[in-house]
Amino acid sequence: MEIVKGQKFTLLTARERIATLGHEEESWLCDCECGNTVVATKSQLLGNRKKSCGCLRKRTPANVLDLGGQTINGIKVIERAGSTSGGTALWLCECHCGNRFTAASTLIKRGDITSCGCAKPAQIQNARNVLLAEKSIDGVPVPLLTKKVRSDSSTGHKGVYRRVRKGKEYFEASITIQGKRVWASPRTSLSEAIADRKRLEAQYHQPIIDQLEAKTMDLEQIRAWIQNNLVMQDEGRRITGQSVSGFNQSVTEGWISPFVEFGSSRKTRLYLRSELEEYAKKKRIR
Repeated sequence: MEIVKGQKFTLLTARERIATLGHEEESWLCDCECGNTVVATKSQLLGNRKKSCGCLRKRTPANVLDLGGQTINGIKVIERAGSTSGGTALWLCECHCGNRFTAASTLIKRGDITSCGCAKPAQIQNARNVLLAEKSIDGVPVPLLTKKVRSDSSTGHKGVYRRVRKGKEYFEASITIQGKRVWASPRTSLSEAIADRKRLEAQYHQPIIDQLEAKTMDLEQIRAWIQNNLVMQDEGRRITGQSVSGFNQSVTEGWISPFVEFGSSRKTRLYLRSELEEYAKKKRIR
């Protein structure tokens, strides 16, 4: 099939044939509907692989929610910026720090994007602090007590060491608690040293582990209440029957208030289920 001058290919109009490009393929200078010009090969045009100068990728399809101009979780959405390989809309965003970046529409609407990444170090440090606070007893981080043996261990057992002195082999067990190391007597057999280590663990580590388990039981009760009574925005919108923008507007106008809100740059908001159900009931009456 031949291409003729003035022939349309989606947003492109063939203006004139030009010198051949790679592999001596016929090429055309085309006018795009947006006003730009672009060069396309015959196979690209006939195969419908070249539809525009590139502007088509930045257009927002009619069935896609237009996020342009909105500010969501402190992130200003500027304009459409193409799509992912899977077809998810990408948007150019501006962070509160001034940096610009692209993000998927699904992540923006879900509230997962709250910065360009500038807040990540602080978030990691905060997560580490929370973990140590919840998993520590008297300043002892319990996860360290139950760590597996190191791969370079000379015996294959945590806290048990092989020694050689004056040509004789012996084994020692030790344990560290609150920065202090406690040693057991040297043993001539590995099995005896392993037994010493288990005895030291029962004496020094197990009481701390037991305290954490007791503490965790209390936390589990709190966690159960949170799971039964508090919801995030997605579940909240399902209860109230609102869109993302509608729910955010209700929060802005004070019709809906978060039960708890924490975080600085990356805010997490939890809503009381009973309050949302009451709001939904009143909204239906109105």
